[in-house]
Amino acid sequence: MLRKMLAVGLVLAVGCFACAGEEAEPPPEVAAWLSKQKLKVKEKDSWGRTLAFPAAKDGRVDVLEWLRKQGVSVTAKDKHGWTPMHQAAEGGHVETMKWLKARGANVNAKNDGERVPMHMAARNGHIAAMEWLRGQGVAVDNKKGLTPMIEAAWGGQVGAMAWLEERGAKTNEGSRPPMDWAAWGGHVTAMAWLVERGASVHGADEINWTPMHWAAYEGRIAAMAWLKERGADVNAKRENGRTPLSLAMERKKDEAVSWLKANGAR
Repeated sequence: MLRKMLAVGLVLAVGCFACAGEEAEPPPEVAAWLSKQKLKVKEKDSWGRTLAFPAAKDGRVDVLEWLRKQGVSVTAKDKHGWTPMHQAAEGGHVETMKWLKARGANVNAKNDGERVPMHMAARNGHIAAMEWLRGQGVAVDNKKGLTPMIEAAWGGQVGAMAWLEERGAKTNEGSRPPMDWAAWGGHVTAMAWLVERGASVHGADEINWTPMHWAAYEGRIAAMAWLKERGADVNAKRENGRTPLSLAMERKKDEAVSWLKANGAR
């Protein structure tokens, strides 16, 4: 009897030691993924992100499940308000998003810039993810700040822009409208799509910049050429005196500077 009691006590002691010790051994596929990461299982990076963030972006439900069992939150926000749900939406991983929601993740979680997972799906053209989010009650438009339409234009995702328009999203609204963001991203096809819907190649935004200013700011030569062909002014000057050329020079976009000068900018 004494021997049995000692044996049981030893088993319990070993079990408790295991509980208090290092995390459980991960399955081979999870271990392979972990081996490629810079962080340790319960560490956070400078943004306050755990491994749950890249796992969600990669669509690795198996990794997320294992991390969760090790005590890693799959719903926590980083220092800027981003969540693993945002990351899963950015990667377009619908099954991962479903898994996260079933474990308490918020499909309408806002980061510090008011961006929700719908924005990230739109920016990357993940229509299936957008459709799923809409089915969970997420709006396809918002009244202030960056809209999913703006994000899609910034990413040059015409398919996502069309999907949003079909569901009521505005194509030419905002203090800095989608046209400016498409120019900033250098997405000619997106700009053409917006012009077909009434966007102007001359319009000034909240800081009085035109699409030509934004294209020059990022050195988007193809976008600047497209805008010029449609009458946009390469010498558009605003109250603060900034022109497309001055912006390109400030940003050291040398090829854009050369193009602008060759096309009459001064």
